[in-house]
Amino acid sequence: MATVRFIYRISNDPGFAASQSRPAISKHLRVLREARLVVDTRVGRERVYAVNPVPLQSVAGWLEGYRAFWQVSLTRLKRNLEEK
Repeated sequence: MATVRFIYRISNDPGFAASQSRPAISKHLRVLREARLVVDTRVGRERVYAVNPVPLQSVAGWLEGYRAFWQVSLTRLKRNLEEK
């Protein structure tokens, strides 16, 4: 479990998440939870969310192959253009 943690509080504080409504925040957190990108634990009236890095690691591995391909391809293109 990642050490990055944040708390989503049901609060009457007007300054809390002023840029988004509570239903919008709940929806975003639900989508992250359903995608298994975060896991939640109830602590009283609060839910503590922790980042689940496993799904992101598999995506990062998949992207690494493309990154390596494009890095080599662009280096060859640059070399080719500089020679002309």
